[in-house]
Amino acid sequence: MEIETADISLARRIIANFPECLRNDQKIPDELTRLGKLAQTPEANITKLPNISASIPRLRDAIAELRGKAYNTPDYLDEPSTEERALQARFAVVLGSAVNPVLREGNSDRRASRSVKAFARKPPLEEQFTSSPLGGRAD
Repeated sequence: MEIETADISLARRIIANFPECLRNDQKIPDELTRLGKLAQTPEANITKLPNISASIPRLRDAIAELRGKAYNTPDYLDEPSTEERALQARFAVVLGSAVNPVLREGNSDRRASRSVKAFARKPPLEEQFTSSPLGGRAD
């Protein structure tokens, strides 16, 4: 089994979604999009830590913190003009309510993954060592 971690924190989601505003050394890959594609494969089993959601106040705090660290991220606007609506739509994909559907997309039908099915097909441990219903060993 291969295990890997991915940082999909609010700050990293903001940075990944506005690469044109950043210096080359500040740019990072969009891990949420990568995980969303991975979630659609039968081999994937994604576990998300809690508290990944983000409200508008948390979004504003994260933008302010990033700006304090020299990241030139755009402002979130409550009432965008027609031209600014595309910017607000880009922020919508970093809000917490956008994370769960992306990570669950491959599992929305709640079928067991291929690895779980393979494990379930194996006989229980007791059956592997007994040959009779009375529990005698098969030595």
